[in-house]
Amino acid sequence: MDIANHRTAFLIQCLVFCIPINIYIIGDWMGVGIQWALFRYQQTYLGTSLISFTNDIAYVHSGIIQGRSAVALLLWGVAVFLLIGSFSLNVVDVYKGRSGFLKYTFSGIIISGLLFLFTDIIQYGPSFHAAAGTCIPVGIPILVVLGLWGYHLSRDNRNLFVPDEASIQKTGSGKFSFPDKKFVLENDLVILLIISVFVKFIIFFGSLYAPFDAVTGDIELYYHYSELVAAGQIPYLDFNLEYPALFFIPALLAYIPVLVSKSLAIYMTAYMSLMYLMDMAMLCCVYDISLAFFGPRKAFLCSFLYTTAFTAAFYAQITYDIVPAFLLVFSLVLYIHHKTVATYISVTAGALVKWFPALTLPLFILHAIKDPAHLDTTKQGILFSAILALVFTLPIMVFAWPGFLFTYVFNISRAVQTHSFVFYCDTVIRLLLTAVDASTAFLFITVLVESLLYFWYFRSKDTRLITLCYCIFLSVFFFVTLNKNFSASYIVWLTPFLAIFLAHTLRHILVFYAIQGIIYIETPLLYRVVYGNDQPYAVFENGFLSFSFVFYTVKFILFFLVLWIILHDMKNEYGPIPEDS
Repeated sequence: MDIANHRTAFLIQCLVFCIPINIYIIGDWMGVGIQWALFRYQQTYLGTSLISFTNDIAYVHSGIIQGRSAVALLLWGVAVFLLIGSFSLNVVDVYKGRSGFLKYTFSGIIISGLLFLFTDIIQYGPSFHAAAGTCIPVGIPILVVLGLWGYHLSRDNRNLFVPDEASIQKTGSGKFSFPDKKFVLENDLVILLIISVFVKFIIFFGSLYAPFDAVTGDIELYYHYSELVAAGQIPYLDFNLEYPALFFIPALLAYIPVLVSKSLAIYMTAYMSLMYLMDMAMLCCVYDISLAFFGPRKAFLCSFLYTTAFTAAFYAQITYDIVPAFLLVFSLVLYIHHKTVATYISVTAGALVKWFPALTLPLFILHAIKDPAHLDTTKQGILFSAILALVFTLPIMVFAWPGFLFTYVFNISRAVQTHSFVFYCDTVIRLLLTAVDASTAFLFITVLVESLLYFWYFRSKDTRLITLCYCIFLSVFFFVTLNKNFSASYIVWLTPFLAIFLAHTLRHILVFYAIQGIIYIETPLLYRVVYGNDQPYAVFENGFLSFSFVFYTVKFILFFLVLWIILHDMKNEYGPIPEDS
């Protein structure tokens, strides 16, 4: 099978989730709906609903749906998991650069189509019409035909996605060259972007069982602030908010469609679409950085980890954390390509969206001091960055000082969140030393750790860009773990770096997915159980270790395991990294 056919087969595998399986009528026109594999859109006299297959499984589990309908829904769930499993096998093929599993994945599509058909027969009878209503299985024949077509295309097994190691040559300048470079890179990015879209599609609709505020993230809050601005109120002067000034750029861009038809649903759609684009841009940045450091094959693997980082995919679309994270990672791309002035502007813009990128700015300056080739342009970059910062902060400081102060003091003065490492340490210390509040010390610990990182990097004679990238990750990691909040959405800040540094061995990759898994379990799976539960936990409850304490112990062990792995690899200079990369 040639590359064109392989790409066609891969697209077939992805598109099965977009095919409407059934059009159905409830009873005697009590309602109508369209059903896809992962969700259904339904209109009844009670209103309009978007119901995921996980909602339906939960209804069966709670006893709301029973009898024949329950059997049909459980069988539908089996078919859905078979489709997701087939998609996962296809993704493994992409990861390994071969087509060994394609015949099994398309067999899974065929079997899923037949299971969907059997489900319709159980629910509506052989004629697809019964007292429960009427069903038109419009998508099932398409599903089976596509499965058969894909199976026909999957007979040849060859390495098609990424170039062989033998075809890659390293030049004296540290760059990599290989035959048909442009074609291979474009082919890689197309495949990775497709995987990214469908991972988000699956993870979002698979999470609709969770409470509404867990799925929407902070989008309702962004909508509220945008409404205030649209009503003529001035941010920081007429109302306080906890975000810096550039927060309003994505928030107000998503509000533009709302001006035509005012609706939270429209705003959510526009905002999530905008964040999709930002996440795709982040994927390109991860690929570019990995390509510069490791070459094309490892770049594909690093980017593959990023596209399949399911928790980061979930939060990238429902919060605005992807915006400052992208600006930070993009600044590293610019620096690698010797666009120093643009680098500082990008970092500063990130700090004006959410201020954690500001902590990485000294690292770029320290690198320039050690590498005089960047020093002249660094001075220009600092000047333009200072101008940018003043343009967006000075008017607020002059005309709305209380609002400015609220924004930049909010996170320092806020109460410690129960899901943070600060609260975890405070809980353990309180068990040993009664009435001791250790949380106030963590601000000073953060300053100390960040200062030690700057000092170490300044004293180090290492001018390689990979080391700079390590240090930027460490700066963000310390800020996240020592923060009073440690929101689950902060995984978006860390994932690009984790994807770059944890694609080297199977052990690294397992740790990468373990981090994604523990955050996804925390929320949305255990939303309002361990995360979002305002009730503080203790080490012991009813004479036993509390569930929340055990969970967070596992979580923080995983995070510091990642820290140990990164420091170990950094110390041992994992892999041959060119100095002028």
